[in-house]
Amino acid sequence: VASVERCLLHLNVSPDLVEHDHLLPLLKRHGMHAALCHVYSRGRADLLTPLRLLLQELILVRPPSTSFIACMHGCSSFTTLMH
Repeated sequence: VASVERCLLHLNVSPDLVEHDHLLPLLKRHGMHAALCHVYSRGRADLLTPLRLLLQELILVRPPSTSFIACMHGCSSFTTLMH
């Protein structure tokens, strides 16, 4: 998986060359986070979605403390990012 991900990082992932609707679910399923960020940022010019996905995965792996949640809900940019 790691060698496939390294190869993907060198590909031109523009939407006219790569079918994002098929590639992105595969990258998510196999935990290819660097390639996922590469496709979103280079192929879709979208920096927020991979960040949102990574934050959601981190929260699922280790639920945040209540003080962290209270602090982040007060931060309007975090609230906007997560919705």
